Amino acid sequence: MADSTGAFVSSCGCDPFPRPAEGGACPGCDPSMILTCEEEAILGRMRELKEQVHPIAVRLRELQEQVSSPTGEPGSEWAALSTHLEDLRNQWTDWTAKLEAAIDRKLIALGHREPRR
Repeated sequence: MADSTGAFVSSCGCDPFPRPAEGGACPGCDPSMILTCEEEAILGRMRELKEQVHPIAVRLRELQEQVSSPTGEPGSEWAALSTHLEDLRNQWTDWTAKLEAAIDRKLIALGHREPRR
């Protein structure tokens, strides 16, 4: 969940991005939580991306239907929306990797997985 400045704030009140360099986690982020604050923030950002994608996908479908009709000329809007959608997909991929890394850190903290060296 983002606050008015765009920073992520989770239920414990920490801002998990960027992760502290010294490796210390937020004291409110108990590793035995189902979702850590970091995971919660990542999933919140992924939900925001998904909400941005939906109207673009709807508009692209509309433009595709216009292309099928003999009078439609949606060229530049199609290109702009396609570029924006591709950017959102790339962001989604980045956030998915961050989520997987956060889950790995939690599993290591819980002792279910050995740290990679």
